[in-house]
Amino acid sequence: MNDPVISCFKDDFKRFFNLLETQIIIIPDSLWNKTLGGYPLWQQFFHTLACIELYALPDNQPSEQTFHTKEIVMLSGITNDIINKEDMLIFAQKMKKQALNFIEDMSLEKLTKKHNRTSTALKKECTNQYALIGLIRHICYHLGCCDALLRENGIKGVY
Repeated sequence: MNDPVISCFKDDFKRFFNLLETQIIIIPDSLWNKTLGGYPLWQQFFHTLACIELYALPDNQPSEQTFHTKEIVMLSGITNDIINKEDMLIFAQKMKKQALNFIEDMSLEKLTKKHNRTSTALKKECTNQYALIGLIRHICYHLGCCDALLRENGIKGVY
């Protein structure tokens, strides 16, 4: 992957993902299970990370997410089975690797090809470009949500 367009996407992904990891690291334990928008903060991080598979998991490859059901992943329910920060950071590294593999395998030609997983999930035709932008957009959205909780609790946000 030497294309400047793909490199730009990769740089943005790495920047925002690193900010998300920083948030996970600096969140005090007292806020880890605090509710934000109806869901505990740890679950917001988990959702953000687990959804990387929607965009980056190769077709026919099994999920690396083994913690919770789809209902919990998609913020359709709450669980008392909290994922601790150490396990969340380990999971984050797996998702980062998966996303970078997806981006590094991308080319300008592939950007316009159908992205099967996202097309199926959203029930509409989606391209690899849509998935690539969605991957970054989704992280940015939750980065902002989690930063708001930090600021509301007197902690300087990372973004």
